Parts: sequence; C-alpha cells; structure tokens
Amino acid sequence: MCSNCGGNGRIVTDHCRKCGGRGQVQSKRSIKVVVPPGVHDGATMQVRGEGNIDKKSSIAGDLYLIIHVRQKREIWRDGLNLYSKVDVDFTEAILGTVKKVTTVDGMKDLQIPPGCQPGEKIKMSKMGVPDMNRSSVRGDHLFLINVQIPKNLSDAERTLVEKLASLRATSKQYSVSSGGDSKGVARFWKPIKDFLRMGRSGRRFASIGTDTIVFWSLNRSLPSFPQITSLFAVFIGTCIFALVKVCCYKILQPKQSAKLKFLLHREIKEQ
Repeated sequence: MCSNCGGNGRIVTDHCRKCGGRGQVQSKRSIKVVVPPGVHDGATMQVRGEGNIDKKSSIAGDLYLIIHVRQKREIWRDGLNLYSKVDVDFTEAILGTVKKVTTVDGMKDLQIPPGCQPGEKIKMSKMGVPDMNRSSVRGDHLFLINVQIPKNLSDAERTLVEKLASLRATSKQYSVSSGGDSKGVARFWKPIKDFLRMGRSGRRFASIGTDTIVFWSLNRSLPSFPQITSLFAVFIGTCIFALVKVCCYKILQPKQSAKLKFLLHREIKEQ
C-alpha cells in the first residue's frame, strides 16, 4: 500500500479550507418527510439518499428516522383503537344527552343513550387509527363513560331524588306483585267474584262483613296500592248496589202488601 496516498490513488496537494481535503463537508439542513397514517411510537422510517457519502464510491447512504408519537392527554391508543373518558352527570346518564368529544378528526357529537351505566363503552366506528398496510382498514374510537355522583345535594335536589327513590320502590313492588303466579291473582279476585254472586242470589248487605274478613284472611301479605284502589272501588260499587236494592225493596214492599190485602179482602167478600 502506498504510504503517500493510503491506497486512494490520489494525493491532495492543495487542501480545501472547507473540507480539509476530505472532499466532504458536514452541514445541517431541513427536509420534509411524509409520515404514513397509522404509524406507531418507535417505528423506523428510511429516507433514501439522505445519509453520509462513502469516500471510495461517493455514494450517499440512507437516513433512518425513529418516530416518536406525541400522545394527546385525553386520548390513548391500543392497537388500531383509540380510547377516551367522558364525564357525564348522573341525571344525564339517566335521561341521555349529547356530549362534545375530541377525536383525531376534530370535535364530534357523542350520543349518550338513556340509562347509560358507569364504565360502559360507546363506540364511534371507523374513527380510530388507520392500518399502515391496509388503507381501507381503520379502528374505532371508544369512549368510557364516567358517571359523576354529586357528594353534596341541595335540599330541593335531595327531595327530588327521594321522590324518585320512592317511585322506583313502588314500581318495583307493583311489578313483583303483578308478576307473581296465577294462584295469587286468583286469590285476589275470588272473594270479590263470590261476593258479587252472593248479591245476585238475594243476600242482604249484612253479608259483606263476613266475606271481607274471608278475603283478608286469604291473603298472606298486605296488598299493594293498586290492589287496594281496585278493592275500594269494588267495595263502594257493591255498597251502592246493595243500598239501591234495599231501598227499592222497601219502596215496593208496602205496595205489594197493600195489593195482597186488597186481594184477600176481595176474596173474603166473594165468599
């Protein structure tokens, strides 16, 4: 090997002040790089011809870029899917509402259905991360519902919540009683039907007390409010029917007695 040129085949006698005879000058410059959609954190991109130049071949190498994806505070990624949390008031969770949410495509309206539960996921289809290898494939954006329960309530709010709790307790009790077996329903209506049959057979109003006692003894538990209302209406109607029947009997009885006396008196005269 030549001790003068070091095997390069040439000797620089007049060194350049910029490169020092190396034939290369290091400099910094900015270039634009197109980042494909769906790239993940830590991915490597290759930019051809933007690397160092080989001394022997004078061919420029490639530039490799390591991508660091800056995360958004309210959005995190899992594969092709994106996730976010949405805070809703407990009244909004009960009644349903529309919330403005942040997506990669800007602000969107998210429909919160009535009766939404804490931790429930609401999906916006095709609003996630695109697949780098298949441009037609895109993930979803899922929103986790966080129902905010107030720690402090005003007197008016507490009153309304207590009324709601009372109504729900009543509706549950009614649904349980009305959703029971057919024997319980039959036990409820049988004394009323028997009482009406007794009225048709000619019994007087005094028989109501006995039948009513039998009715209450047949029930193992106290009836609900709708049952009491129905029973009270039937009781009032039966009372009115019995009173009308008794009054009509008292009005017609003297006329029948007078007619009978007249017929007897007439028969005696004829004899």
